[in-house]
This record gives sequence, structure tokens and C-alpha cells, in this order.
Amino acid sequence: MKIALVDDEPNELAAAEFAKTFENIFQKLCAKNPELIINVDGVEISVPYRNIFYVDIEDGHKLCVSLADKKFVTADSYADIADALLQDERFLGFYHRIIINMDYVKLIKEDDFILINDAAIPISKRKKKDVKVKYLRYFANK
Repeated sequence: MKIALVDDEPNELAAAEFAKTFENIFQKLCAKNPELIINVDGVEISVPYRNIFYVDIEDGHKLCVSLADKKFVTADSYADIADALLQDERFLGFYHRIIINMDYVKLIKEDDFILINDAAIPISKRKKKDVKVKYLRYFANK
């Protein structure tokens, strides 16, 4: 009986196929777990979308990115952050310069979204019906 030994050197074709498969999987993982790059005190910070509860403007000019246990104040523009986040179906812009992650909404109470951390985020009276429809559609398709 003969036993065939496997060549220890990588086969070029197998290596190329592995690299192609790895790149494909990596791109899919990155698409599923996008990150927001923000500038905080001159330092770039990468925040996974899944960790963002909401984004809003405080004191008329400070852009804040709120997570479960911390808040980052960034020098980035609201428009740039909104352009990035609103491409993702989880995020909803519905009030003047406020964007929420609908995954963290516990309930809608009168004119507010109540998040799982009990933060109350106001809903524009003018957009209330449209916002509720978008919220319900998001969860119906989730």
C-alpha cells in the first residue's frame, strides 16, 4: 500500500482561492458591522453602529454620539454623521438634528421614543405619523 504525502508548500491556486474567499467574507462582515469614525478631541474613534443609541445636538452646537454607557462629543458635522448613519436601515432621523437607532427603542409614549436606557427622545409633532409608520415597518421586516 502506498501513502501519498502532501506537499508542504502551498499550492498557488489554493492560496489565491483562499485569499479571494477571505476577502469576500471580510467584506461581508464589515458590511454587517459598519463603524462610524468620529473625531473626539483630535483623536479618531471608531464606533460600531450597533453600539450607537442616538445622535443629537446639545447646547445648540455640540454634536453628541450617545452609547449605552457613554457619550462622545465630536467636532464632526451633523450632516456628515447623518449621511453615514441614515444609509443604515436601523437609524431614523425624525426631529431637528436627532437620529436614533431603532434597535434600542423600548416603546413609543405620546410624543417620545423611550429607549432601553429610559432616555426620552422627542418626536416631531409634524412627522409623528410618518415616524411611527417607519418604526413599525422596520420591526415588521426585521
